[in-house]
Amino acid sequence: SMVATRPFFIVVLICLSVNAHPNHQKRGWVPPGPNDVRGPCPGLNVLANHGYLPHSGKNMTAEQIINALENVYGVGTAFSEALAHGAIEADGANGMVSLDQLRTHNTIEHDASMTRQDTYFGENWSMQPQLLKELIAASTDGKVITMADMASHQVNRQNNSQTFNPTFTFGVKQQFAASVEAAVLLTIFGTETGVGQYSIPISTLRGIFENEELPTNYVSHTPDSIVITGIALEIRLLWAL
Repeated sequence: SMVATRPFFIVVLICLSVNAHPNHQKRGWVPPGPNDVRGPCPGLNVLANHGYLPHSGKNMTAEQIINALENVYGVGTAFSEALAHGAIEADGANGMVSLDQLRTHNTIEHDASMTRQDTYFGENWSMQPQLLKELIAASTDGKVITMADMASHQVNRQNNSQTFNPTFTFGVKQQFAASVEAAVLLTIFGTETGVGQYSIPISTLRGIFENEELPTNYVSHTPDSIVITGIALEIRLLWAL
């Protein structure tokens, strides 16, 4: 339905508008405790683990989400507002959303994730070590994950889900989300290695996915919307190779 689809696109598009100068003081990393909740989105889990979002992961207001996205990742105001209100509209209640509410299948969360198992097989929010191992194994040189490496892993995930998940859903919005997620990961946490080419060190990737922790001395690259959109399109072209 439009109600389910619109917030989904808004959430994916948050990274398409960014500020030039994120303004945040580095906060320490504290892993979630037994009463804290986390969801399928590593980027938001990282913000909670560092206390830029409530460490409990619960009852996050739009204002809290907007401030964290703008100040830490450099996401632009219009899109951070759209994300916050979109997530609350899609998965939350009473003007708030908790990270565990983002696990709802096919509102924002989707099949063939890079490091999460499909909902059909069980819980869909925890990083699966085997899937991270497969992502790292996709590295051509054993040091970094290039765009082609990441695209290769995503195609493997899509093929695996198509083969083994009888409820596999990977339509327009899921394809769009998956390509943008790859582009965001590469451009926000990676390095530009040439015109329109990005890679991310395996050590950085491990920290983000294993510990859900900001890289040491993290500085936001704040790529603009043209760069992210272009990389997402390149990723989708790489899927077809």
